[in-house]
Amino acid sequence: RQGGRHAAECGILLDKPAPSPE
Repeated sequence: RQGGRHAAECGILLDKPAPSPE
């Protein structure tokens, strides 16, 4: 599933409870 880094950039959490440092 994609959206970890993108979610963190957008400020939204899709799959992870917290934004990834990557």
